[in-house]
Amino acid sequence: AKDFHSVVKSIEGLSSDKNVFDRAWIIFYWISQNIEYDFRAYCSGNIPHQTSDNIFKSRKAVCEEFGTLFETLCNAVQIECKKIGGYSKEYG
Repeated sequence: AKDFHSVVKSIEGLSSDKNVFDRAWIIFYWISQNIEYDFRAYCSGNIPHQTSDNIFKSRKAVCEEFGTLFETLCNAVQIECKKIGGYSKEYG
């Protein structure tokens, strides 16, 4: 899909007869196959705040931005979703 609107339409088409868990899985899968983790930004500490549109255009994100994109796509296909912040273990 070339733009955000076409991704939403694709997700709607693939998930029209699915339950909410399967619909959310389709979104998760799309993100996992189309968005790359931005190691350069992470390692440099230069992580810009990104909107879903910017993430979609660059096809790169770090942890929080993956959550932002997931929330945006869920809400676009009428799946109620709220992003919750947290912490993870880092390397080392």
